[in-house]
Amino acid sequence: MSKCDITIEFDRSDSTYRGGDTVSGTARVLVNKNMTSRGIKLSHFWKTHGRGNTNTGEVQEEILAQDAQLVAGETFSFPFSFESEKEPITYRGNYINIDHYVKIQVDVPWARDPKLEAEYILLPGVPPRLESDLEEEPEEGSQSMPWYAWLIVGPVILALVMCLPVILPFYLPFYIYGKLKAKAIAKRLGEVELETAEQVLSPGGSWKTRLRFTPKRDVRINGIRARLKVHEVAISGSGTNQTTHTHAIHDETITIEPEGVLGIGKPYDQEIEVPLPETRVFNNGTTAYSFHSGSNNINWSTEIRIDLPGIPDWKEEE
Repeated sequence: MSKCDITIEFDRSDSTYRGGDTVSGTARVLVNKNMTSRGIKLSHFWKTHGRGNTNTGEVQEEILAQDAQLVAGETFSFPFSFESEKEPITYRGNYINIDHYVKIQVDVPWARDPKLEAEYILLPGVPPRLESDLEEEPEEGSQSMPWYAWLIVGPVILALVMCLPVILPFYLPFYIYGKLKAKAIAKRLGEVELETAEQVLSPGGSWKTRLRFTPKRDVRINGIRARLKVHEVAISGSGTNQTTHTHAIHDETITIEPEGVLGIGKPYDQEIEVPLPETRVFNNGTTAYSFHSGSNNINWSTEIRIDLPGIPDWKEEE
């Protein structure tokens, strides 16, 4: 028999909340054996599980009871409530799962702590803020590197310089190819600009960008296309034992311009809208929202491609 029986009961029978809701309920601890406790603690957090290394969000803790002598047969009830996080959303995928937990732990000295984790579901609620809203102004002088940092950086730079004769022959062909490709595209399309503002999007919305260029000659194209991609990227292990697992959740291509000829000197300036799925990117009822946390990522991206016959295509991914 365990030293304690712990139960966690949420105030909602389905244990389902939306971002920004109050998560509340009752935790109960039934003492089975006399023991000394250094306190009873409640915590709540999210963590990943699946193919990748486990990532855990910030753990929020609350002390429910202080040091005490617990007597067999006693039962303690602890009401709890806290504001749920706005993200990440609960997700059940192929390689990645994201779940939210409430945990009760009885601190027992010199013994294994009795504890219990109970899972609750988090759905979309209050929208997250743009990353730009979260950026803090750097303090004056914060950009300079402290002198002692050069003790580490200096030797690294020196080692890289000494390795250049070995690295350069491998890198040079890729560099030359990139330059030739850029030159061939520029001769036909001129400078190509893809202008994209920061956006927070939801299912059923549209991702927007603007494509601009002015052809330097009559240019035949096989088309201009936008490819919407959603991928799970899970990393397991580390160092030489690191493995990356990728799973395509969604992959869709839409045609922006059909096959044809773009006339010399005629500016191409078009706003491109890529519609996002409403309900097609679901796993067990959970939408695949963007998520980035070390070893586990859900990446949304759009590749804009100008298909040029006879030479490498121009493309850019956002």
